[in-house]
Amino acid sequence: MYLILKGALFCTFILTLSYLWKRRKFYCLSWNMKGPIAFPFVGNAWMFFNSSKETINIISMLGNKYGSLSRFWLGTKFLVYINSPEHMEILLNSDTQDKGNVYDNISDLLGGHGLLSLNGNAWKTHRKLLNHTVQHYSILNSYTAIFDEKVKTLIDILKERDGQTFNIYSYVEAAAAEMVCNTTFGVNMKLQHNENKKFLDAVNNATFVVGLKTLKPWFQNKLIMRLSKYHKMYCKSTTIIKDFVTKIYQQKLLEFDNKYSNSGLSIRSDEFGIKESRNFVDECIRLSVTQKGFNNEDCIIESITMLLAGFETTAGTVSNAILLLAMHPEYQEKVYDEIKNCLPTNENTVTADLINQLNYTDRLIKETLRLFPIIPLITRIATTDVKIGEYKIPTGTEFILSIFDLHRKKSIWGPNANQFDPNHFLIENVTERHSHSFIPFAYGARNCVGLRYANIVVRLIVASLVRNFIFTTEEKFDELRLKWAITLKLDNGHIVKLSKRN
Repeated sequence: MYLILKGALFCTFILTLSYLWKRRKFYCLSWNMKGPIAFPFVGNAWMFFNSSKETINIISMLGNKYGSLSRFWLGTKFLVYINSPEHMEILLNSDTQDKGNVYDNISDLLGGHGLLSLNGNAWKTHRKLLNHTVQHYSILNSYTAIFDEKVKTLIDILKERDGQTFNIYSYVEAAAAEMVCNTTFGVNMKLQHNENKKFLDAVNNATFVVGLKTLKPWFQNKLIMRLSKYHKMYCKSTTIIKDFVTKIYQQKLLEFDNKYSNSGLSIRSDEFGIKESRNFVDECIRLSVTQKGFNNEDCIIESITMLLAGFETTAGTVSNAILLLAMHPEYQEKVYDEIKNCLPTNENTVTADLINQLNYTDRLIKETLRLFPIIPLITRIATTDVKIGEYKIPTGTEFILSIFDLHRKKSIWGPNANQFDPNHFLIENVTERHSHSFIPFAYGARNCVGLRYANIVVRLIVASLVRNFIFTTEEKFDELRLKWAITLKLDNGHIVKLSKRN
């Protein structure tokens, strides 16, 4: 018995030694790089024991205290924190990086790997195939009638709250979700009329748990997660989302089969399929038929990806912009004057072409995204050794790129970096800054695939709301409290008072 125990201890020692030896580059770099004190097994995870309300402040502390390139440990995982445009440029434009392991938590929600979490050749294939579905202007312009209908519904509902003070986020969220569901699946969810709210709640609950698992690694342990109070909520939410999308997809697939098997029509009517399909899932189905390596499961996963990535980012940005306009009436009137000049009457439909003329409104939205980037943190993982600054970063290192801190660096944005000022985006100011100083949708090959879609929808909703209402608020900019749950949210909510314009 003694020999068995002694042998087990020896084997454990050898395995531990081998494990530490394989990771020696991480330990050497950790020793030489500045960062907070880390403890065995938990690393710096103890810093995130508090609620998500403190996460952004804690991560910002890394840059303030240890510089623009520092290290910390999340459990046994070694991470490097970056907040400078120079270092981000090196990494984001490099062929030696993939998305970080943190996106595995998102793939669990999606039911598999999609654009948000795929790496390597699989990601390149999906990105190439799906790029035009949300970036081709002809397809985006075909959504104008949908956007116009949903925005008019939002305005009619808000008119009923004339003179009242309330949280506008839930109204904008319902409108944005309707738009995304309609352009993604071709279905009218009627969320603005309080139908299918269970689905919207499921999305919010599921993304909350994903954020929890990301910065509190003990919840990534299946046993701990199963024993927690979040397990049942997470399982129920992901099931609702997956069942909803699968049901719609199967219906669309049947319609597609009937259309082409019975009519003899060609699947390839033009290069982009624009004549045949006007929503994302239809185009996914066409790709699954015409392209190798893109199957029905891929279609469902990518449809969920577009749904989750689309409406929450839109709702958050629009709500933030409206709240900031309510806090700054002088900027609100400039936006209104610009809209009135471009769109003299309410009978004018706000189209994609018209909103491209709203230069001041565009600057205001960019300033909103600077101070409140919806995705404040992104991660990348080094696939080979990479030189950043004075350090040689070993393969397998995961990077935390803090867009939130980058956008508030006083060395870039001046002494008023934490204040709201659309003039930050005057042409003369933009040309003086590093090209990677403002990256709300990331940068490089792995930037947000829905960038053009988001730009159109956000400007359209903001312009339409300001054209119809005056917004005021008692909230103070300096008193806004932020929390992180994959996306950046305001813990205060978006409390505004709304008054109809004459």
